[in-house]
Amino acid sequence: MGLLKKIGLLLISILLIFTLSFAVILYGFGEVFNKEVYFDSCEKNNVYSSIEFQLKNESMSEFFILEGGVKPFVQDKIVNFLDYMKNERDDLDLKIKVNKTLLYKQFGEQIKDIPLCPEEVKVFNKENICKPINMGNEEFIDKILDSQNMSGLITDSIDLKETFNQDGNLDKNLKNLRQIYPMYQKILLALFILSIFFILMIIFMDLNTIKPLLRTLGIVLIIVSINLYTFSSILISTYDKESAKMISEFSSEIDLTMFIGLVRDLFVAITLKIKPLGIGFLIIGLIFVILSILIKTDRPIIKRKKDIHKK
Repeated sequence: MGLLKKIGLLLISILLIFTLSFAVILYGFGEVFNKEVYFDSCEKNNVYSSIEFQLKNESMSEFFILEGGVKPFVQDKIVNFLDYMKNERDDLDLKIKVNKTLLYKQFGEQIKDIPLCPEEVKVFNKENICKPINMGNEEFIDKILDSQNMSGLITDSIDLKETFNQDGNLDKNLKNLRQIYPMYQKILLALFILSIFFILMIIFMDLNTIKPLLRTLGIVLIIVSINLYTFSSILISTYDKESAKMISEFSSEIDLTMFIGLVRDLFVAITLKIKPLGIGFLIIGLIFVILSILIKTDRPIIKRKKDIHKK
């Protein structure tokens, strides 16, 4: 093999190592969109029980309707959000149903001392508040709240999106976030196609005999497996160090244990998806290298026409 072809082979092998390593790492990050990762992490980090405890100690919690309980509600919102992020649905439903009957009852207790209007008064008057005889309790409460610009207090549901929309840019930010998943899919596909292309280039270069082909591909796969193992180890160790710093810095202000645990579980899930592929590449790479050593007589993978004519 000429010098230029050896240099070309080296460059293509380096590109293959880069694209294949990055493709597998990016494939692992697909766990960000896996609902089961969040379900398991919420269970492990006591998210459900923590929310239940907070609701029990919150006076307004009795007005919220969580069908099936906290766990099904949280899981439903996780699925809804991930489907929205993956462009599988166009509406982001983060609403909590409200028990309007209980709310009206609560407000009814607060207005029970308001006197009835004279019989001739048939219409609600916010300047001189009294309850018209012909007006029901719920209608009367609605009138009072409306007069105080508080009509939104009694509603069918509360949208949690409004809680996170303090700056008014939530819809714009969500729209930008929705571009991540399609871009992720395109980049991942492009990397795998490039990897296959570089493998084919190695095969169809002047490297047309089995021994050097097996040796080259084996070495490439072994290096890729080392890259994947190194990345997985660095990802977890770096996060553990940084999270320890965060805990020490903010422990007096806020308890970050649950949040840190959730993020760590996500990173662990990513590495658990990467490592098996790394092990697979290592095994295949070692087999290729061993075979390249064991094969005594090297034969062309594809016989050239001139070789056939010689026979």
